[in-house]
Amino acid sequence: MKVRVSMKYKLSSNINISKTEDGGSIVLNSNDAQYYHFDKLTTDFLASLIKGVTLEDFCKDISINYSVELYQVLKDYTEILEELQQLKILEEIK
Repeated sequence: MKVRVSMKYKLSSNINISKTEDGGSIVLNSNDAQYYHFDKLTTDFLASLIKGVTLEDFCKDISINYSVELYQVLKDYTEILEELQQLKILEEIK
């Protein structure tokens, strides 16, 4: 799936999210009863995208705050975003 860094995303309509005590989340797809457990980093990323932050802006912030090369952050989070789309948790806002 092709990811565009300036695209905005929304939560798919059949998805429910519950936070866990460790800062992670349990994500349930109510259509097929599949559920996923995400760690705090993925949960924070998902929350940012749902709020309208682009992949590019999220990655720039991580790069600056944690002194990591932007290309590496983009590579890592692009993979996560592709997985979230494949699982039908997120969809592009058209």
